[in-house]
Amino acid sequence: MTEIFLGITARFTNRKILVRHHIKLSCVSFPSRHTVENIYVLFKQELTNWGIKPQNVSIVQTDNASNMVAAFKMHDANLDQYVTEADELKAIDEAMLQCMMDEDGPPEDDEEAAKTVEAFEKFEVEAGSLFEDYKRYPCFIHTLQLIVKLFKDGAPIKAVMTKAHSRITDSLVEYCNTRADTSYGL
Repeated sequence: MTEIFLGITARFTNRKILVRHHIKLSCVSFPSRHTVENIYVLFKQELTNWGIKPQNVSIVQTDNASNMVAAFKMHDANLDQYVTEADELKAIDEAMLQCMMDEDGPPEDDEEAAKTVEAFEKFEVEAGSLFEDYKRYPCFIHTLQLIVKLFKDGAPIKAVMTKAHSRITDSLVEYCNTRADTSYGL
């Protein structure tokens, strides 16, 4: 039986010295069913193990399997749970306090009050769109493998591969249709 793993890497840039980093965080065995919920829970667990806040994740790259796509749509939808109402109120209070401190005193007329309200509303819009930059991208290699599969399923290639597979009696590698290299290793 094939053992399944979930690998998680991190890519980030040190902005002070403009150096990119790419590190492997984990490669964990995934023994349970590959449901959307199980994938999402394992991903969150690994983020917690590394002390990474989900709101700090800007891009997730996965294969094109429907369970992976759905798992990270769930992740995107659940980001709100990491920003509590208390956090939002605290941020609003701090912004208002800063706004008041930047001024010489409390607003004296309607025009200044309107500017304060406008600044507050602008802050609220910015806070509301805080997590809109999160995106899930398909893995380039997995997408390329799908293209190769379409090519291999064409009549001329399929006939040759079927004939070759019929002559194989022993296999060192278990065939897996999502891994192009297993077709040639048989």
